[in-house]
Amino acid sequence: MNHKSLGGSLGISLGRKLGFGLGLALILPLLFFSCASTPAPKEETPVSKDDSEGGEEIVTQIPMPDNSFRSYFYSIDQKILAYVENGSPDSLQQASSLIYKNSKGTLSDKEIVLMNVCKQIMQVAWPSRKVTWEVPSSQTDNPYSRILQSAANGIYDSSTERTDFLTTLLPSMVIFSRADVQSYYAKAKKDLNTALAMRPDSVLANYLMSVLEINKGSTESAATYLTKAEKGASSCVELKAVEAAIQYNMGNYSRSLSQGELLLASSPQNSLLLKICAMAAIKTGNVDKAENYVLRVLQNEPENTNFTLYRADILMSKNDYIKASSLLDAVAKTDSTSKLYLIERTRLLREWNKNNAAASQTIAQALQKYPEDADVLLCAASVASESSSPVAGKSAVELANKVLAKLPENTQAQRILISEHYKAGRYQEAYQMCSKLIKEDDSKETFFAYIDICIALKNNAQAMETASKLYSSYPEDEDVLRSYINMLVATGKREQAQKLINTKLETSTGRTKSFLYYQRSLLATGEDEIFADLRASLTANPRNKDALYRFYRIYYNKQDWRRAQYYLKQVVAIDPRNSEFLAQNAELDELLKR
Repeated sequence: MNHKSLGGSLGISLGRKLGFGLGLALILPLLFFSCASTPAPKEETPVSKDDSEGGEEIVTQIPMPDNSFRSYFYSIDQKILAYVENGSPDSLQQASSLIYKNSKGTLSDKEIVLMNVCKQIMQVAWPSRKVTWEVPSSQTDNPYSRILQSAANGIYDSSTERTDFLTTLLPSMVIFSRADVQSYYAKAKKDLNTALAMRPDSVLANYLMSVLEINKGSTESAATYLTKAEKGASSCVELKAVEAAIQYNMGNYSRSLSQGELLLASSPQNSLLLKICAMAAIKTGNVDKAENYVLRVLQNEPENTNFTLYRADILMSKNDYIKASSLLDAVAKTDSTSKLYLIERTRLLREWNKNNAAASQTIAQALQKYPEDADVLLCAASVASESSSPVAGKSAVELANKVLAKLPENTQAQRILISEHYKAGRYQEAYQMCSKLIKEDDSKETFFAYIDICIALKNNAQAMETASKLYSSYPEDEDVLRSYINMLVATGKREQAQKLINTKLETSTGRTKSFLYYQRSLLATGEDEIFADLRASLTANPRNKDALYRFYRIYYNKQDWRRAQYYLKQVVAIDPRNSEFLAQNAELDELLKR
């Protein structure tokens, strides 16, 4: 069973720090902003419809704040402050409309500051909504603008005194410009909790908390806060985008992709949606869609390191390793220790350089730096499984189980465990796991595994039925062809297999031709025919491990130790960490000494 590397990781990041994967961090748009506000809620006061310069006001039920202490905005109508503190697009628009109405054409300095706060919150938190009201520029020095300027510069403001709701809330706007929350997470969590205690219905506070929790990897907590935010702004594209990101982090990649694409129809330039769709498309194996979205992101953000790496991942999926290698080399000049870079470099080492030892060392570096990261664990499990050797002292089974402890439904981790059961001869355990997985995962890799297991258990009828259906559905897919022919040979359908092999040999090249010659060697009866097919197999692909190993077995059985070792050493060169091959080679060393 062949398990390809995942390449990637996600989670919600609001800056350039995206990740590929499994419940990690997404990427809300990198934008600029600034803000302001007041005290806590007590009783709800209905707001009536009225006409203003901005047109008919949008009616929302907003609880009034508790004016138990004087704040910077003490002179402003508390109803207006309640709207600003709610922070939804409609509330911000209504607050600005009321400011104009109450000012009777002459705005005070504080009203101008608050108008600018509304504008900056709208531009940064809700970029899909345009600022439709006139906003005079403000020259007044004030704590709210200073906090927001710090946030725009990626600095969490800890020095400004928390005198009201907005001075408590606004420092967390830094999350839109700085995705790595590690350095300020505790402060932001404390301040947001304080703000939510003052105004639990604030759409903006719940939105910020949901994004903060996603970046920290707390997907369930993020979903709880998002649900609260959506109660006051259910139609916001940004909240729907975060919902799609949460679906991604929960491993529901198809749902995340379909939801993201639906939203993109009305917001085609939304940065977060493009990134979610790109990553979800990668996870679902839709390379063409993924490439389209990744390129669209890079058109807007050509210096985005992570999406450059995703581009490299897609190129590797298309076997364009030279371009992928160039992109990785370019990224390495500025960032050679990021999780995503190490994962993609590991993939290149495995698939192009065929160097499992170097791949193992590279992903071990990632494990040391990101020991609990699900994407890193999954990539390490894949390397350990393919090389049949531990990575950083942990077996493929241990690593895959750590992934499943975090993401119980992860199909890649389940396939790795199935593969390990299969390789260890635990066919019944492999069969039970695969029979369950195949009902939930319709990927070809899972079907290939199921066919191999059925063959091992002598369930030939099941193997034949599954392989035949798969081949009927994908007759031009070379991987499917190989699985189908392998089934025919293994189940004794010699004449049918021989006929199909001879037919396909006429048009096949490279790896597939090598495979076909190797399979035909298994059907041959005379030694000359066997040797001729094995040699033809190695001519088409000198690194065909199966053909090399069969030569070793033939010469070993003939007790021709020197020739046996000649072929076995080539197998070891391809898979230098495989303990079984190393033991067999050591045995030949001893036999040759006699």
